[in-house]
Amino acid sequence: MLLTNGAFAGSPDDLRDEFIHFSSKAQVEKTLNKHFSSEDELILAEVLSSSLNEAALKWEVSTAGALYPHLYDKMHLSTVTKAWPIERGTDGQFDLPIFNETTPIFEGRE
Repeated sequence: MLLTNGAFAGSPDDLRDEFIHFSSKAQVEKTLNKHFSSEDELILAEVLSSSLNEAALKWEVSTAGALYPHLYDKMHLSTVTKAWPIERGTDGQFDLPIFNETTPIFEGRE
């Protein structure tokens, strides 16, 4: 995780794309399976969109046509309201916590 001065600058993919990738609750499972399927040590962080720089948070069309939230700024750790380790169930699928349905969620590595 790339942290400086209490802020997350982004993963290597975020730095390449020049924004931090977020997902809404409805998108988290698909995002985990598509981009993190080979990862075992993940943390899911809940971030209230109202706590982010409003001008820097943009909902943009992804390659599949869905709107995803992108943050064109660092994410200050003080904006994280909850965090959960993401584990796999006995079926090999990710076990997701229950969280606010409208909250953009950042998924990242420990």
